[in-house]
Amino acid sequence: MDHGHLNFDSRLELTPELACLLRECAVLIRVLKEAPLTPEARQHLMRFSFKRGALSTTAIEGNSVTEEEYEDIVHKTKPLPPSRRYQQVEVENMVTAFNHLISNVIVNHRRELITPDLIRAFHKLVIKDLGEAAPAVPGRFRGSNVVVGRYRPPDYARVPKLIEQYCEWLRGFGFLGNQNLEMVLVEAVAAHVYLEWIHPFGDGNGRTGRLVEYYILIRGGLPLIAGHILSNFYNNTRDKYYRMFEECQAKKDLVPFLLYAVEGFRDGLNETYASVQDSQVLVFWQRIIYDAFDRLPHTKKEAHKRKRKVLLNFPLKEGVALPDIPLKTGTLEYGGLSFNALYKDIRWMEKAGLLVKRTDQKFHANWQQTCQEYFDPAWRPET
Repeated sequence: MDHGHLNFDSRLELTPELACLLRECAVLIRVLKEAPLTPEARQHLMRFSFKRGALSTTAIEGNSVTEEEYEDIVHKTKPLPPSRRYQQVEVENMVTAFNHLISNVIVNHRRELITPDLIRAFHKLVIKDLGEAAPAVPGRFRGSNVVVGRYRPPDYARVPKLIEQYCEWLRGFGFLGNQNLEMVLVEAVAAHVYLEWIHPFGDGNGRTGRLVEYYILIRGGLPLIAGHILSNFYNNTRDKYYRMFEECQAKKDLVPFLLYAVEGFRDGLNETYASVQDSQVLVFWQRIIYDAFDRLPHTKKEAHKRKRKVLLNFPLKEGVALPDIPLKTGTLEYGGLSFNALYKDIRWMEKAGLLVKRTDQKFHANWQQTCQEYFDPAWRPET
């Protein structure tokens, strides 16, 4: 079978370093899948991941939509000006594409193999309604030769056959449901890279390739809160991202790109896990607050509710100066009280061991001490 300069190697050799990184990722994915989160915390992390994915995968291609503009776009509160309308459509298309895949894979449990028709359908989602801003026909392979930087993709006449060979090659990674997490990650990244090398469309290849990558990951069991780690990593390391495509193609070796991508994915999983831990600590902290206040006599109901509200909303990662506490915790009730009332309340919380005043002269939630019974006995609180 003639693949030209594209060597579809289903016997991909994993180096010891790559195998180790893949095992680390698999462990972190299992931990994230099993981590209990409140519905509110999970929704927050999913919205953050979703936004990051839509902005990152379009930013790689030069889209400059900001996070604030993204919120206006998805909530339809303020459209971008006509001169940037195409950027809005690019982001809207990615949001639609992600929702489409989540609906199919997560809600309706449809897990399909990668086929030429599926790739064309993904491309339609990516460049829909872009008109002249996307010099390609949605879902149609390119009808001419192109040059991408210093890279000359295969002749356009070979694209349909190469896509068929590409889809057949991906089947060699294992039938749906029979893959371990390590192979899911390898297949996802490999699928992305080889689609870019084939460059089957006149425009939108990068977004289509990253959408295929995302699809394989969530199809293989990656938690949605971690679904867009790779796109965000590629965007944050954009220069290296493009350089790795060129270097690996020149060497005809996929492993360096896999090392680059999997290392970034591992670091992103660690960041996501840290966010999950923060959410879990918050749950423990809130339980302690409710338990502590349930044991108190309700002699002054309004003061009781006010102090509990301060603690439930107190930042766990930063100190707060005494005058800033009402604003930081959303306890505007202090607006009708004297400063002395705030001081007395905070002093009470300090004596109860729930807040602590540190050398920065700010008050800190004392969660390391109050929550330590939930941690391993060898755990020591930060100082």
